[in-house]
Amino acid sequence: MDLSLHEFAKRLTLSPDIILRWVREGKIPVHIKKENICSFNKTVIVKWAKQHNMLLSKRENNNIEDNQDEPQRLMDAMKAGDVLYNITGDSTEAVLKDAVDKITTLPTAMKPELYEKLMEREDIASTGVGKGVAIPHPRSPMLKALKSPLITTCFLDKPLEFNAVDDKYVFILFILLSPTLPIHLQLLSELSFRLRNDDFITFLKSTPQQEKLFTELAEAEADQNTTNIF
Repeated sequence: MDLSLHEFAKRLTLSPDIILRWVREGKIPVHIKKENICSFNKTVIVKWAKQHNMLLSKRENNNIEDNQDEPQRLMDAMKAGDVLYNITGDSTEAVLKDAVDKITTLPTAMKPELYEKLMEREDIASTGVGKGVAIPHPRSPMLKALKSPLITTCFLDKPLEFNAVDDKYVFILFILLSPTLPIHLQLLSELSFRLRNDDFITFLKSTPQQEKLFTELAEAEADQNTTNIF
């Protein structure tokens, strides 16, 4: 069975233009190429992806790969969560309560427990990682509550003193929820890597709309994958 250009792009969470560019440069195996009409053999591209540590999206690709032990895409986790705006509150407790209440991707019955777990973690040490960013998360994975990870992006109504490591006020939260510790550590590492980029922080301060945020992340991921492979 073959995949079209757009099907293949979805499975890699990349722009079709990027795939076409790689095809033209001979960096990716193409089954058929004629006037920009491409087809990709499923078996070949699965093998190619594994060889180059490229992750095929499970959501779009359950028939190709369904291994729960595989690393998770940062983009998939962020799309699984909400992007929330104008989160209000004059304290860590109030902001987290407002954010949790507004998450639509979690059952209402789960929210009180989640809020308690987030506050338990903040009582140990602030999750303010610097540059105006905090990554609230429970102390332990939520194995029974979650089948897959999610990251909820929360833009605050106004910056908040969060006892961050650099003492800067926090303007954005990434609430990270994972079913297992390995997945948590992997996503935390990938998110932290993105946040080390000052240009990305400046972009976040512009309070981008959801579509623009995901486009920026997809382009950054594509650039990283290209650098890692080639």
